[in-house]
Amino acid sequence: LIFVSPSQVTFQVPASVAAGTAKVTVTAPGSTQTASNVVIAPIAPALFTVNGSGLVAAYAVRVSSSGTQTVEPAYTLNAQGSYSVAPINMGSATDKVYLTLYATGVQAAGLANVTVTVNGVSAPVLYAGNAGYAGVDQVNVQLPASLAGSGTVALQLTASGIPANTVQIAIQ
Repeated sequence: LIFVSPSQVTFQVPASVAAGTAKVTVTAPGSTQTASNVVIAPIAPALFTVNGSGLVAAYAVRVSSSGTQTVEPAYTLNAQGSYSVAPINMGSATDKVYLTLYATGVQAAGLANVTVTVNGVSAPVLYAGNAGYAGVDQVNVQLPASLAGSGTVALQLTASGIPANTVQIAIQ
């Protein structure tokens, strides 16, 4: 078990579990038992989001030509406690912007089999692997400078031909 709350149970499926349909049963003292059938697959990409509208849980790192790095989240938390999009600043024409995405079900695909498009534009994937936590993968992409000024756009990750959930980012 990784996380348990009254409305959510997060767990890691052991690597030794065979691919196919499996029955997952959840029990707790003083509560009813629940069971679901789930499909176990070595590659099942899903990007983490911060709200129900598909706003991606990601950070951008802008690197200037002098090497100065500026880190900014792709989202912001407002005073009412809800998340909204925070536009990614692409900086000057010589700046490079890297986006770090958090996902699950990607690592087994291998870097060569992970692709990302932003607003339909291919973004080079520089890393796709373990993020340092059980069940959490990290994908680093370079945002093409041509995306500057695009506004709110769709980001699509695909691992071994399997698309993840489409998420949103904003680019100023």
